[in-house]
Amino acid sequence: MGTPAAPDRSRLHILVVEDDDTIGRHLETGLRVNGYAPAWSRTGASALAETDRTAYDAVLLDLGLPDLDGLDLARTLRARFPDLLIVVLTARTDDIDVIAGLDAGADDYLVKPFSLTVLLARLRAHLRRQTSTS
Repeated sequence: MGTPAAPDRSRLHILVVEDDDTIGRHLETGLRVNGYAPAWSRTGASALAETDRTAYDAVLLDLGLPDLDGLDLARTLRARFPDLLIVVLTARTDDIDVIAGLDAGADDYLVKPFSLTVLLARLRAHLRRQTSTS
């Protein structure tokens, strides 16, 4: 019995929505090095425009954006793209914030600072589940 082939992550498009240059650059580079096809938006408005142009497999979403509330953006993305994987990456740590993020449509919630390796493992787990049900 053969081992199943690893998924070709280069076809998996991940949108990073992050206004902090250091974090955004780190995420974009880390995703690219690990075989994903990342794009980076620094505002909610540019993220919405980007999702109109490209079909994304996942969005990594900071809640503290300069132009839109991240929770509102999560709700909008969930309404437009019911199957889109949304992972919140935020400094908000209170239980009420986690609950609000998940209730707004996020599939996962990581608090900054977070480990890139843990984020990548969570992405693989969620995306594995997505591809097994599609």
